[in-house]
Amino acid sequence: MSETPDDVWESDDCVRRMVVIPIELAERLAAEAERRRVSVSDLLIEYADEGKRSDRLRARVLDTVTPCIDSDSRGARWVARGVSRELVSTQARKSLAL
Repeated sequence: MSETPDDVWESDDCVRRMVVIPIELAERLAAEAERRRVSVSDLLIEYADEGKRSDRLRARVLDTVTPCIDSDSRGARWVARGVSRELVSTQARKSLAL
């Protein structure tokens, strides 16, 4: 699937990007979010924060995204650079050391 400029946009407080996930995962996320009475977005944020606290998971994610930093795909580069920046930044490590 190709990206057009209309598929992606960002502002200071949000990014709009389509994420395609398997239906089974989508249903599980929706059920868990409903059980907790939170949005799926909030649930994903919680899961991401938990993942950033795991040294093993952080290393695996960095190993996965690092090759994509120089990808021909604008979307892949954007995601890889953002993820890398978030996981290795001193600020992110300080905010997680609560």
